[in-house]
Amino acid sequence: MLANGQMIETQMSAEGDTYSRTQMNQLLDLAEAGVAALVQAQLKAVG
Repeated sequence: MLANGQMIETQMSAEGDTYSRTQMNQLLDLAEAGVAALVQAQLKAVG
């Protein structure tokens, strides 16, 4: 995921159970929040 939220690549698989579209969207939302936090930490670290 880029800093602007655009996707570069996703890879997901269900191990032993399936997941819903809602759950997939929730995981993508968590990933987006995590990437945003990492970008902010990197920007802060390099000034």
